[in-house]
Amino acid sequence: MAPPTVRGLALPAALTSLIDHDLWRHPGDAVLAKAIPWLKDPLAFVPNPEQMAYASQSMDMFADDPHSASFARHAEAGVSPHSNCHGSTLNRRY
Repeated sequence: MAPPTVRGLALPAALTSLIDHDLWRHPGDAVLAKAIPWLKDPLAFVPNPEQMAYASQSMDMFADDPHSASFARHAEAGVSPHSNCHGSTLNRRY
């Protein structure tokens, strides 16, 4: 059987195994806060490929929009779309 996919990407075998054996569970907010301390917003834990696809479908809505795609590339790289260098507040065009 082919591994499940989300947004066209196969899920890793280890994750698929955890899901198949009902071991992929939300560990609790305190555990997540300790593992990912910079994440301040609540995390929506998705327990299966179907819900992963549903939760990420908003990314597909903006993927073909040039402005949104440009913003996402800058956000991932930590670069302001109004800056000439990474993380700088100098050289901004207002």
